[in-house]
Amino acid sequence: LQDDVPANTGQEALDLAYSALEGGQKQFDELFEEYDSTPLAAASLGQVHKAKLRSNGDIVAVKVQRPNLRKIYDQDMEFLTTIAQFMDKMPSSSKNVGGISSSWTKIFQDAEEILYREI
Repeated sequence: LQDDVPANTGQEALDLAYSALEGGQKQFDELFEEYDSTPLAAASLGQVHKAKLRSNGDIVAVKVQRPNLRKIYDQDMEFLTTIAQFMDKMPSSSKNVGGISSSWTKIFQDAEEILYREI
């Protein structure tokens, strides 16, 4: 995960937002009265834009995920799991930390579960 990555262009982000909604651009336009195409922030998972709800005028943050994020996660987690399984096979005194048994594979499984909740 990184927080210093270039943002998608305003139109790319808008197209991603449209595609995330079942009703596409029509539904987006029904939801939002205003949408700022300049992101407030951009990171490895996506970027955030300011928008105004049409229903009540509230200013909200719209999080737009980067395209193909799931595919990238799948590839990264498969690679990290392979490394973790290799590390678990290595003879090491660090498999028992503070009297608690540890497993790199289990640590990465837990991390994977948490990361996938983010997308």
